[in-house]
Amino acid sequence: MPATCYALVVAGKNPTLVKRDRERARSEKAARKREERERRKDNKAGGDNAGPKVATRQDLDGYGLDRGASGDPFDGRES
Repeated sequence: MPATCYALVVAGKNPTLVKRDRERARSEKAARKREERERRKDNKAGGDNAGPKVATRQDLDGYGLDRGASGDPFDGRES
């Protein structure tokens, strides 16, 4: 009997059960990685929470700030 198997038997663990636990742990880890990869892919593809939203002028007007005080870079330019 190999030393590793002997150590498991002495410890009271059946090598077959240890092998099953190890295989289960590997498959669970692989499943978690697949789910995380899908989640990142969805976020990158433009899901609901794809990134921070850029405030529009209307959003900023809701704060009651004077547009002149906001340092609007487009004031005074002709397009």
